[in-house]
Amino acid sequence: MLIVELNDRNLLNISTDAFLVGIKKYSSECYKHFELAEVVEIISDIKKLNKKVFIDLTNVFHDADLECLKKDLEKIQDADGFFFFDLGVMSLIEKEKRVYFAPTYLTNQFDINIALEENKYVLVSPEISLKELNNIKFSESLILVAFGTWEIFHSRRPLISNYFNYRNKEYKSDSKYQVIEEFRNDLYPIIENNGTKIYLNGYYYLGEELKGKNTSLLIKSFDLEKDIVTKIVDAYNNYLNDGEDIEANLKKLEIDLNKGLLYEESILKKGGANE
Repeated sequence: MLIVELNDRNLLNISTDAFLVGIKKYSSECYKHFELAEVVEIISDIKKLNKKVFIDLTNVFHDADLECLKKDLEKIQDADGFFFFDLGVMSLIEKEKRVYFAPTYLTNQFDINIALEENKYVLVSPEISLKELNNIKFSESLILVAFGTWEIFHSRRPLISNYFNYRNKEYKSDSKYQVIEEFRNDLYPIIENNGTKIYLNGYYYLGEELKGKNTSLLIKSFDLEKDIVTKIVDAYNNYLNDGEDIEANLKKLEIDLNKGLLYEESILKKGGANE
């Protein structure tokens, strides 16, 4: 199953099996958030195309938030599944619609198997080495981030708007911002979206690493334009259907790509059996 994050309603006709849709108040992972009424329409439109629709519920919730979510879930119950991180959401969703989304946690087969006991789908953390990735026994119930942004910082606080308020400057929510560290030259994208997130430059992707892995794939479209998202989806479809080289097709798009931590050697070394 190929799942694409929906950042533009004009993407509904692209060649994919399913969409991940962000919803205001409840979504943390998706870049684009739609109003609840619009999400209801989107679900209906996707269903007419005989595709699946998943809803992003990856916020960290307070009790009051869960009460509101419980009521709103009745309006979007036709969705095929719900991505969630906060375990408080689990009791509100039936097992067959649970997608456990903990991208920094599930880095080994044992944790994944435990998570699969209570959920229909489980997202495998992209923050693992290639060796760890190859140790996992894959199935359609597992989801790999095949393409997307690499998050390096997350806070529930509205850090960008707070900064502009402190500097007595206007914050434009539709503008693109970047941050730079004091002793580095790299610019890091930063967004305020139900909290604040900072990303590594470029787009994380899997290519040849997917060989021999029977699993579901997630493409995170972030702020990319429709034509670029379409070409990225085509690159993965051409691989899944015809075995074409993903990496060669992605590099034709001339966008900044990276492999995340796949080929990085961990600086954490165990010195003994008890460490």
